[in-house]
Parts: sequence; structure tokens; C-alpha cells
Amino acid sequence: MTQSQIKVQVELNGLKHVVEGDSDQVIREVIGFISRVCPPFDITSRLIWSPDYARMLEDVSKLARIAPSGEIIVTEIVPSSDQAIGLVLLCAHIAHKFGKRTNDELSVEEISTAIGKAVKTARNTLVEMLKAGLVERTGRGTYRISINGLIQVQEAAKELSENQTSSDFTSNDGKI
Repeated sequence: MTQSQIKVQVELNGLKHVVEGDSDQVIREVIGFISRVCPPFDITSRLIWSPDYARMLEDVSKLARIAPSGEIIVTEIVPSSDQAIGLVLLCAHIAHKFGKRTNDELSVEEISTAIGKAVKTARNTLVEMLKAGLVERTGRGTYRISINGLIQVQEAAKELSENQTSSDFTSNDGKI
């Protein structure tokens, strides 16, 4: 499968920079150019967290898939319910950002189906994740991942995908 090539031209303070390549290369080049030409950008970019969706997709794609309908499908065994729920909500967030879902919210029933656990297990785990600030309740029985959850779940997904062997995972403490 060949990856699409992107060509971007950036003009800033009279300087022009043209970049061509895959999306990851182009994004890194453009950010590097801007940080060299506009030093305050470099300083603020270290302080301000911004989701790296290309990296998220890379890490999450080893663990789950998003169906054309927007349904989230966990394709690998995830050691704990909180990690599985975090993964599913992260996928819903990504799917929404890329226009595959109309929103990033999932019902307890959708989460339960995606992780293959009982609704009661999903509900109890969501309550704990809510207390920890990993998820937000958006309505009666619907949840989305929080900013804090995005950061923590992305890191957990990265670790899970790196530790993947055939379809077995290991985790230090089983928690996000």
C-alpha cells in the first residue's frame, strides 16, 4: 500500500519553505521550519500539549480498528477493563476528528460491546475513570475521553503496542 504524498508551501516573514513527502514528514518539517523562523513558537510548543494524531493512529492501529460506520473494534487482547475502555474512547475521539463519527461520545452499551465485557463492568470501570479524570460524562450513560485521558491513554496504547507479541500483552500494573 503506497502512502499519499503531500506538498506544502509555507511562507513566513518573507521566507519560503516547500516540503513534500508523507504526512508525518511534512508535519515535522513544517513545525521545524516555523520553530526556526519564529523562536517564540518553539518555546510555546514545549509548554502547550497538542495531540499528535499521526502518532496516536500508529499506536492505536495495532490494537483496534474503526469500521466505516464509526464502530470501534478492539482487535487485540487488552489486559484491563480501564485500558480497553480508554482505547475505545480514544478511537472514538480519533474517528470524530477524522470525520468517521458525528461525535466522540459512546454509550455504556457501545463501550461494553467494543471491549467484550458486561455492561455492569463497563459502568463500574467508567465511574472509576471519571473519578480519576480520564473520562467525561456527556449525558445520561454517555462518555468521552478527557484531555487528561487522551494523554494517559495515548501513552498506554503506545506501551501496549510496543509490548505486543503475537496477541499477548504484558503490563506493569494493569492500569492506565
